[in-house]
Amino acid sequence: MELELTVWQRVMMVTIVQTTRCNDVKMLRLALRALDALEFSEEEREVAGLVEEAGQMRWKLGAAETAYTLELEKPILRFVRNAAEAFQGWQGGQAAQALDLLGKLGVKVEDDAEDN
Repeated sequence: MELELTVWQRVMMVTIVQTTRCNDVKMLRLALRALDALEFSEEEREVAGLVEEAGQMRWKLGAAETAYTLELEKPILRFVRNAAEAFQGWQGGQAAQALDLLGKLGVKVEDDAEDN
């Protein structure tokens, strides 16, 4: 399945997959395949100005919204969807980007805000 992710969303998914608790060998293999699928090519790294320093990814100004289309097999998509849905490290300042990413992954995001 094709999935279009921005640089920010892709870096976030790498972070999420890297921190996902894998309960068995099957999940470990899926995590490894997901990381392979999410990996940036040398050309993509160059275009976005991606640099990894001390375990942190940086990119050049304006590159965060650059989108790339990835081809993910169904088991990999299911794995990353479940990992993103279960992730507990989202920050309020990331809300719009996180909700967009979750929507792209097929996570049903309901607005449970009530009018007061």
